[in-house]
Amino acid sequence: MSCQNIGRLKSNKQNIPGGKCFLSIYVIITAESPEQVKKEDNMYMEMKETLDDATLLSEYVDELADDEEYMRLEDQSGNTIELPRAEKRALSVGLAMHSRGRAAIKKHDYSLALVLLLEADRQLSECRSQILSSVDNWAVLQLDIAWCYLCLRSLQKRACTVHAAILTAGYCGLPSEQTTGSTCSAREGRERVEQLTRRQ
Repeated sequence: MSCQNIGRLKSNKQNIPGGKCFLSIYVIITAESPEQVKKEDNMYMEMKETLDDATLLSEYVDELADDEEYMRLEDQSGNTIELPRAEKRALSVGLAMHSRGRAAIKKHDYSLALVLLLEADRQLSECRSQILSSVDNWAVLQLDIAWCYLCLRSLQKRACTVHAAILTAGYCGLPSEQTTGSTCSAREGRERVEQLTRRQ
């Protein structure tokens, strides 16, 4: 994208003493087609609407704080984890964005999914690391982000993210819908990603 000055227009204003007034005209030139720009605008609007809805939903966390059925967080052993309200809000928004991102993955809309998942990651990063390490949602989110980058053929730019996601998933022993549906070790995950990148 570049901004260029393409000329000047004489102003109709006559009240400038001792001279003439000219207005400069600038245009923004992009390498993207109008269709691509429209698609990105629609993607941004959908992400913003989802974020607004999730944020609105999270505002009821305070009112329903005593209702365990509304949102109860458990660790991998099934023990309930108590959270401050601010972290509960961030977690609620992050999980909603993640859920919407996974829905976009199922539709093979990886560009939209990636935008939603990155916003989910931003929201979840507001929680303490102890909380993120005690539940598997964050590790699954990293795996989903890596999968989107892989499907968008941007793996070379995000090798660190993919490697971290594989290690996280392998460390937690998480099942991956994007691989075989069985538990994926870190070594197996690395081999699968290497196979996919060689095909590209």
